Amino acid sequence: MLLSARDVEVRFRLPPATLFGRRRSLHAVNGVALELRERETLGIVGESGCGKSTLARALLRLVPLEQGAVSFLGRDLARLSGEALRQQRREMQLVFQDPLAALDPRMTIRDIVAEPLTTFQPQLSATEVTARVTEMLEAVGLEAAHLRRYPHQFSGGQCQRIGIARALVLRPKLLVCDEPVSALDVTVQAQIINLLADLQQRFGLTMIFIAHDLAVVREISHRVMVMYLGRAVEVAAVERLYESPEHPYTRALLAAVPVPVPVPDPERERERSRVRTPLGGEPPSAFAPPSGCAFRTRCPYAVERCAEEWPGLREYWGAMVACHRVGELGDPGRD
Repeated sequence: MLLSARDVEVRFRLPPATLFGRRRSLHAVNGVALELRERETLGIVGESGCGKSTLARALLRLVPLEQGAVSFLGRDLARLSGEALRQQRREMQLVFQDPLAALDPRMTIRDIVAEPLTTFQPQLSATEVTARVTEMLEAVGLEAAHLRRYPHQFSGGQCQRIGIARALVLRPKLLVCDEPVSALDVTVQAQIINLLADLQQRFGLTMIFIAHDLAVVREISHRVMVMYLGRAVEVAAVERLYESPEHPYTRALLAAVPVPVPVPDPERERERSRVRTPLGGEPPSAFAPPSGCAFRTRCPYAVERCAEEWPGLREYWGAMVACHRVGELGDPGRD
């Protein structure tokens, strides 16, 4: 197992809302567990503010854990510090959401991509660094002629390719992609997704892919974790989750996805004609989440028990689902 985490909790303590008010605590991630095998891609989806990015940063030890444990390559990251943690981070890299903002406008593309090499492998000569940078730029679809240019001279898709090259120049084992295509055009999104899939095969990467777009997650992931208000509510293989979603929240998310019909297809026409009930209401405040199951305030299937206790993830036909009524809701996703 490349990466494993158990009972991960992240809490942010904020100042009072008023002069004499009480300090507030925001539970951003609450009791999340996951396992990630080598060469696997785990997709993480959910509404804004559900804790996706915070969870990813907690796994990389970029934000402190309130409690829980994260193990990478068999080593407990919580026990590492100083140089040991720094060296471990060579194997864990991050691709950011905004491709242009993630690049220093004062640096050339050569220096941007070379920065991890000069930090972790200072013994390399300038010629060797340039060769490694050129090789990685070509791997992401750019050219050696781009070395002396600056970020503002590139499109958004090209800037994201540069960000990917920078993340991969050290040949890490784990790549965390935090909504890497959300700021790009649809056609460019497809190019970046295909590029990541190719790079995964070429370099043996393991990936965590965070996104809002469920169609994008489906294209690149092997398994998917659905999060709601800091908790994982469903985890399943990608085919299982998209064809037979079990949790009401997962069903609502999938119901909001349009079904394209590029050519006449009776089966797809029937799918498009089904009644789809989009998710209504606003997510509750993370400062004062509902008791029991946090989704109950928006769930059409909620019962009294849902207000009394959090259901916890339990296995149901190959999926892990946090719902008291799992298995009682009829044909999954097509009520």
